[in-house]
Amino acid sequence: MFYLKLGGSLITEKRSGEQRVRDQVVRDISRDVRDFLHGNDIVLAHGAGSFGHIPVAKYGLDRGLSKGHEIEASEVFVSVSRLNCHISLIMQEEGVPVVPVPARSIFYRERDGHVIAHLETISELLRRGFIPLTHGDLIADCLSGVYVLSADEIPLYLLPLGLKEVIFLTDVPGVLGPDGRVLDVVSEDDVVKIESRAVKDVTGSMLGKLSRAFQLAHKGVKVIIAGYYNRGDLKRILDGEVGTKIVI
Repeated sequence: MFYLKLGGSLITEKRSGEQRVRDQVVRDISRDVRDFLHGNDIVLAHGAGSFGHIPVAKYGLDRGLSKGHEIEASEVFVSVSRLNCHISLIMQEEGVPVVPVPARSIFYRERDGHVIAHLETISELLRRGFIPLTHGDLIADCLSGVYVLSADEIPLYLLPLGLKEVIFLTDVPGVLGPDGRVLDVVSEDDVVKIESRAVKDVTGSMLGKLSRAFQLAHKGVKVIIAGYYNRGDLKRILDGEVGTKIVI
């Protein structure tokens, strides 16, 4: 099973903070998915981009839900769902049989910090030939009220479904070394040696992405971090021509 994550900075105007989707990028990726991953079990996901990160930071929801701020949390729920539906419509137009699946509907976080996943819905959708499309989301947290579940973290909970390969699509060409060049492969030892400026994307989240990637690699999952710029880039990633492969 494949897990393909579309970075929030790749598909939305995250830098400007405007809640606008880069429709053509989503359309090109959709066509690549249709052409190059047809017939495979695949779970799609996308980051929240400007639709989620900005209001989450504005209201401090990354620290949990404070009493009296339910309407602000509701704003985030609705905003990321709006993004999810927008992307779903584009993919549907391009012949990709997606089913919007908000992460909050299948994941929740217990008091000890463990995330519980109810995967029956995803499993059945895959069995029927659909492609679940989930996203970074606020999920219920038994201790703090809400928890920001990144789409980079989600594949860790999909392992029981037979997850074999994860591709993180970003707006940078891969993991960059100190000289600014894309690394073909990167290990945990390499990350220690790389300057912090070289492993941060525009959201400052590359180090977090790498942490999840190494966790997955230790579970035997193939992980690639790569940029997406033009139609056909997904095939080039699958063929090993571009991007950074995670090794342990």
